Amino acid sequence: MKFTLIITLIITLVKSHFMKVWFLQVEGGRGDEHFRTLWTDVMGSLCEKHSTMREQGLRFVDTISRLMERLLQYRDIIHAESQEHRMLCTVNLLEFYSEINRKEMYIR
Repeated sequence: MKFTLIITLIITLVKSHFMKVWFLQVEGGRGDEHFRTLWTDVMGSLCEKHSTMREQGLRFVDTISRLMERLLQYRDIIHAESQEHRMLCTVNLLEFYSEINRKEMYIR
């Protein structure tokens, strides 16, 4: 029980750090869909094989992968001429932050 709590805390801290780092990296023009896919495959495979962190690790990978996908979409479309596409992409990103209870990112 105590070990599970420690694992949960570690994954929560790592997830928080990754979310902030990815926001800054994508905003700075780094990363692409190929990297997102590669990261998801490698990290998913590692978590899949880990007996203790499997379930939480796979949820972590899924969350970060979905975040990267939305940030990359946002970066690609933010300069588009269609205001509707920009708004839709912004709403998708905000809904994602709300869904995962990241209000501090939602406000950004």
